[in-house]
Amino acid sequence: MENTGTAPQNNATVKAMFIVGSAWFGMSAFFAFNMASIPLFFSARIEQKWIVGVIWGMMGGFGIIAAPVLGMVSDRIRHRLGRRRPLMILGLPFMLVILVTTQYLPTTWLMALIWPLVYLFHLIIERPWGALLPDIFPPDKRATANGVCQLLGGAGNLLYYTLGGLLWARSEEMTFYLVAAVYAVGVLTAIFGVKEKPTHLEVKANTTKGEKGSLLDYFKGLLEHKDLLKYTLACLLWNLGLNGVLPWLTSFGTKEMGMSVVMSQLMLALCVVVVVIFAIPFGMLADRIGHKVVTNIGLVLFVIVNILVYFTYSVPLLFVLMGLVAFGFCIVMVVPFALMLNLIPEDRMAELMGLSSTSVYASVLVGPFFTGMLIDAVGSYRPIFLFAAFSHAMGLLFLQGVKERKHREVPGASGVSHT
Repeated sequence: MENTGTAPQNNATVKAMFIVGSAWFGMSAFFAFNMASIPLFFSARIEQKWIVGVIWGMMGGFGIIAAPVLGMVSDRIRHRLGRRRPLMILGLPFMLVILVTTQYLPTTWLMALIWPLVYLFHLIIERPWGALLPDIFPPDKRATANGVCQLLGGAGNLLYYTLGGLLWARSEEMTFYLVAAVYAVGVLTAIFGVKEKPTHLEVKANTTKGEKGSLLDYFKGLLEHKDLLKYTLACLLWNLGLNGVLPWLTSFGTKEMGMSVVMSQLMLALCVVVVVIFAIPFGMLADRIGHKVVTNIGLVLFVIVNILVYFTYSVPLLFVLMGLVAFGFCIVMVVPFALMLNLIPEDRMAELMGLSSTSVYASVLVGPFFTGMLIDAVGSYRPIFLFAAFSHAMGLLFLQGVKERKHREVPGASGVSHT
């Protein structure tokens, strides 16, 4: 039955945003677990911090290799379930099995080698899921839709930083199961809630420049997307700062500030509360006044607060600063994604999204390893905040070379099941 009025259409759009975002709820609970508790898990078993950084580097390495390939595969899938859901269904059971069973492996080194595979199978789910958003929503709704996703993602973070953090202090073993259950529920809600257009009867589109031929031809074809490449470089720089700090925040709280593990995770929960409250407003604001303008504001906040944290020894003041930086974090999580989507042609959406996202995975590869070595060399966690401030400042500088695209109409390729 077709919608006949604006209000029903808007309600359907909002419902679609929450259904797509449900997967990000589960994924974000996993991210919080991976950033807050897994470093403690390995740090208790491995003395050298740079080795712990290598574990995260392996995850980033998988992302660099797999993200563009998975995006390209997803764009070319011809299946009754559409282009995105087949890969999500394929990756989910493998991801859950590795997530739950890694803790039972007989040696720490085997755990360290196997754990990055959980991220590889997560990528098989996340890459096609990320392309659902531009498949379903037009450009002038994408920052708002991503705001809803980040609201739900913040709720997933918050769930872990509160309930999961307390459970970790009592039973590390059961925490792995909790995270697996939340992840599965979120992803399955999106898989069954989204009804993609079947693609198994579609005729393969004509190959565009750069898609066929030698690897050199492919990279030459990418030069047509100069603004996307500039954005990717800027994104790499600010994510170096972000991913260089995130794995060590809990350890900074416990070892530098004298906080308990639970208190350190509550500090992260405070940041998430800000994201939950302001994700949608920032997305709507960016859709109105421009994605680049709002992103600039977020990066400036990052630079200022990271410098201030370096000089902070007061726990109450640290909580205040974490609350402030959460505004910048919220903006960077919500707005640049929509800016990037509007730089990509619709017929290569997942592929070029994957290519651009290699900047994030490269930062995961390099950032924790570099800051881990910095911590070992200096004997303090504080210098990592100066590194983050510099990285965010450079990302802000390079972002100014990106020309923001105007909104374009896109054909609806997917829908949301209302059954």
